[in-house]
Amino acid sequence: VGMVDGKFKVNPTKKEMEDSPLSLQLAGTAEGILMIEGSCDFLTEEQMVEAVRVGQEGVSAICKAVEAWSKVVGKPKQTDTIIQVPEQLKQALNEKFRSQAMEALRIKEKEDQSEAMSQLNKNAIAELALDEDSSVGILEVPEEGVEGRWHKVQVQRALKKMMSASLRQLVLEEGRRCDGRSTTEVRPISIGMEYLPCTHGSALFTRGETQALATATLGGARMAQKLENLDGEGDKRFYL
Repeated sequence: VGMVDGKFKVNPTKKEMEDSPLSLQLAGTAEGILMIEGSCDFLTEEQMVEAVRVGQEGVSAICKAVEAWSKVVGKPKQTDTIIQVPEQLKQALNEKFRSQAMEALRIKEKEDQSEAMSQLNKNAIAELALDEDSSVGILEVPEEGVEGRWHKVQVQRALKKMMSASLRQLVLEEGRRCDGRSTTEVRPISIGMEYLPCTHGSALFTRGETQALATATLGGARMAQKLENLDGEGDKRFYL
């Protein structure tokens, strides 16, 4: 999504994007947005929300067109090889491990939370998964399992779904994310300059527990990166 003459436009041309104060990329389905990435030149929050709405309409139109096209030229899906997550497995996971999942999600420190998640995964597999040497194939496991156990892959997929549902519950009911922040709170951000004395430039970027150390080296025009793509030949004078 770009902005042309003060109006949002889906899939603008390269020429139009040269003067656009907005560069927004959206990915999603006909029902909703899955990913947002982009940059803008000091647009208001209301304008950004409107840009996302316009973009979602464009995504939805594309999805519906592809769906209509698939009905004309598509073939029936092969469902006999799809690994299903049985409802009884979901129920067993929720009964035995939902509270443990919520506790793990409330841990603020990233490493401690990761360790708790790993332990939860091990516990679920130990209690609900078939032995590694089991002769029962993954597509042969019945809905109710084999003596209350299912294939390891099924358990892992069910656990992933349960963790997503638990995180959603945490946000909706308590208004907080898994690191303790509210839904409107950003992680602490800081930038330090000239950390490395021997480079032409350096900076340390810190956001919460995430850090990036960037260095800059200056060179002549002959060091530009040569490029050849659908637009023709060119060079890139700044690259990471």
